[in-house]
Amino acid sequence: VRWSGLTTVAVTGDDEVYDLMVRSGCEGILVGFESINQSSLSGCAKMHNDVAVYKSAMSRFHSDGIRVLGCFVLGFDQDTKATFSETLDFIDESGVDAPRFALLTPFPGTPLFSQLKDEGRILSSDWSRYDTEHVVFEPRNMSAGELRREYCNLWLRAYSIGRIIRRVVRLRANRLVTGAVNMGFRRYARAVDATGAGDEAPFREVPHHAT
Repeated sequence: VRWSGLTTVAVTGDDEVYDLMVRSGCEGILVGFESINQSSLSGCAKMHNDVAVYKSAMSRFHSDGIRVLGCFVLGFDQDTKATFSETLDFIDESGVDAPRFALLTPFPGTPLFSQLKDEGRILSSDWSRYDTEHVVFEPRNMSAGELRREYCNLWLRAYSIGRIIRRVVRLRANRLVTGAVNMGFRRYARAVDATGAGDEAPFREVPHHAT
């Protein structure tokens, strides 16, 4: 049986479970790296994610022929503009086969929403914008418009033709699948960019009265 699934990097630290995963036919997994900043992970109680083992975990996955779709969240209070380039550097160096990005979103009813509301940083009560693709709060180290632009640029940079080719060539097998996934995300990246990269007006005009 050939299968794909969802796990965390912690699985590579459990030899028994990891060996069973490999021998049972795992060929691809989605891993929620979330952030390359440990303090960001600690702040949202992602205690199972250890940045220190990210690269060694990636190496182990690849040594067993397992492709990795890695998910990253941008916009934590610890993030700066440099975080976007640092995230892309990690993706390049560790060999994430298909990265996916989302904007930090303080969903109503969560502690994060309550915290940001108390701090006066919620920018919108239009719940349709709470889709992980729009900035609905005021970031700590950049403006909302800057966060949106950096997010869009990260998508475009991560899915340049050169990076896609390097990812496909690096693999020993399943190059066709990886190439197709990357080209699909490349189209998605261009669509994300077309929805308003560089346009700060929506953030200035949204009423600041979240309830």
